[in-house]
Amino acid sequence: MGLARFARRFLSASQDIVIDAWRVEILPLELQGPGAGMIQTGYRIAMLVSGAGALVIAARAGWFAAYATMAALLVVGILVFLLGPEPRFDAEPGYLPKTKLNSGAANSIGDWLSTAVIGPFADFMRRPIGQRSLFSFLATSWAKRWQV
Repeated sequence: MGLARFARRFLSASQDIVIDAWRVEILPLELQGPGAGMIQTGYRIAMLVSGAGALVIAARAGWFAAYATMAALLVVGILVFLLGPEPRFDAEPGYLPKTKLNSGAANSIGDWLSTAVIGPFADFMRRPIGQRSLFSFLATSWAKRWQV
């Protein structure tokens, strides 16, 4: 159960990071503020629709209709990103400095995992908030496990 909670939190945080990165790369500098506001507005509307809206639909048309509606709305959100514009890069193709990851030497999953997951996690754990987060996660997991 703890692993499922960790996976959900990890994937949720990753989704937030990807959406913010996409917004930053797509919008010009003068539209960054309104873009961030629209992301927050969309998030709050989605929470209302998926919570109260699903209950209203279930009360009037049944749970199958509620789940089907939520699935259809999820498909709409996915289509926005699949059909949305790609970020433009003005730099030339060789603009990246040669590193272990883009030199062709990093062909193993271990190299990728080290750079994309373990490195950022270790950096997070070196910070005071990382240690408090780990303590909070372990304390709540222990309390739920032992019904404290």
